[in-house]
Amino acid sequence: MRRAKPFLAVALAAVALLSACAPPRRAVTGWVPYWSTDSGRTTIDTARDLLSEVSPFWYRATSATTLANDEASADQSAVIAQARATHLPLIPAV
Repeated sequence: MRRAKPFLAVALAAVALLSACAPPRRAVTGWVPYWSTDSGRTTIDTARDLLSEVSPFWYRATSATTLANDEASADQSAVIAQARATHLPLIPAV
């Protein structure tokens, strides 16, 4: 029984420490698909306080080593500028 007391004390201390920690932060990604860029940009404007990052869907894999771009350059520039202005990380999806 004496051996169990130190282990129990350490276990209880660990549980108390973990329960005092803040809950994990939730990550919310704003998707901006190439077929609905205007709607995606509106969402960035209206929900920027809720978003953790912006993930545009501009690229697609055409082979194991090649990507194709499905978004017009002007639209890409607008989304990039908007993400920078709102200080949101921009992480393109493939």
